[in-house]
Amino acid sequence: MLDVLTPANSQELSTELFDRHAVSRQSQFVVEARSEKETELLSVFAERYLNAQHSNTRLQILSLMAAKLFLKKKRQIIPTVTSYRYNIARRHRLLHG
Repeated sequence: MLDVLTPANSQELSTELFDRHAVSRQSQFVVEARSEKETELLSVFAERYLNAQHSNTRLQILSLMAAKLFLKKKRQIIPTVTSYRYNIARRHRLLHG
């Protein structure tokens, strides 16, 4: 999915998004602050989400974002996200990766 969204920087963004942050299992809060590249990636996700023509594409983008963001933070980036869509995206992430 990252290759489609950002072909030139997909490997670097993958490292930033998935490998760099430590998550506390008890609290599920991100320990480290967001980097500039991660903020840029989330902006790209938001843009692609808002421009997506198909609901499955939007679901996949939200499921990628669900790994890093709680609903409140996600709404700051994409104000139109409902709690229903957020929960469906989290479920999709758990079932399909």
